[in-house]
Formats: sequence, structure tokens, C-alpha cells
Amino acid sequence: MAAQNQTSGGAPSAMALNLVIAAVIYWNTVYIDKAADLLRRTGQLADPGLLKHVSPLGWAHISLTGDYVRVSGAAERSIARPLNLGSVRNRAS
Repeated sequence: MAAQNQTSGGAPSAMALNLVIAAVIYWNTVYIDKAADLLRRTGQLADPGLLKHVSPLGWAHISLTGDYVRVSGAAERSIARPLNLGSVRNRAS
């Protein structure tokens, strides 16, 4: 019985982790789409077929500090953060 209680006690943590992972994947997908659209508009997207091999699973750029501000509609394109083009500009020079 004790082992069963320990197992079920971890379920909320696992569900919370799944929610965080799903949010990161969604956020990354929104910005991958923005980046691909920018490349498409500027004629720099050599082969659009390669986009199916891009994964939104990376999260090295996400800091999980525990301090978060929730803004309703933050992922909508009209109010989304702009793309960080600094690294693209540095590579081009």
C-alpha cells in the first residue's frame, strides 16, 4: 500500500511536467513558423521540404526558474515577441 501511495503521489508532478513540455513545444512551434515565414519572405528558405525535419522539442533557450508572468494571449502573432535576428545578422557579416 505504501508503494502505491508513493506512485500515485508522483502523478500530479508528472502531469505538470507534461504540461510544461507541451507549452514549450507549442511556443517553439509558433516561433519556428515565424522564422520559416521570414526566411520564405526574404527568399532565404532554400528547400521548404526540410522544415518537416525541424523539431520543436529543444528547450535550451528556456529558463525554468519558477518565476513566471502569465499574459493572456501571449502566443498570438499580433503580440508575440519578435524573432531574435542578432545571430542571423552576425553570421551574415
